[in-house]
Amino acid sequence: MMEGFRSTGSTRSWRSASKCSTLSPARADELFFADGAHPDTVAHAKTYCSTCPVKAQCAAWGAAINAEFGVYGGVPSYARKSLVSLYRQAHPDENTAALSEDERFTRFAEWIEKDPSVIGQAIHHASHSHNRAYWRRKRARVVSVQAGDIELNGIIRVADIEPVPGRCVQLTLF
Repeated sequence: MMEGFRSTGSTRSWRSASKCSTLSPARADELFFADGAHPDTVAHAKTYCSTCPVKAQCAAWGAAINAEFGVYGGVPSYARKSLVSLYRQAHPDENTAALSEDERFTRFAEWIEKDPSVIGQAIHHASHSHNRAYWRRKRARVVSVQAGDIELNGIIRVADIEPVPGRCVQLTLF
């Protein structure tokens, strides 16, 4: 629970300077870990983080620990992979997987502090990818075809789906 924001035995000086350090654990969980379920909460967390004096370190920590959920330093989970990808593009000879969490944190934090715009770039790239996938799913059409049909617009061979005479098969077309 809130490992990225509360001390769990190892102290990090930047954590005590964070805006969220004064929040109760329940409120912090509600604000930073409602990821995906409540998009407005994610937006609120990003806004909350925008004025935090240690948002770069927090974003770096989220990337360093490969946090799967939550908003760290204004970076939601869907954008963290993009942030790490941008780092790897900027440092192609570095194997971050071989580094400890603390070493990754230090490298990511220094990189973000040198160019804070990488956070916005990562969020923009991830949002664009997410939106494309959303609209692709939204435009998908479900069609029913009779099992045993040979071809559907040359795209798929329905006969490859073990035809059962008299039964319909539903396919999703993108």
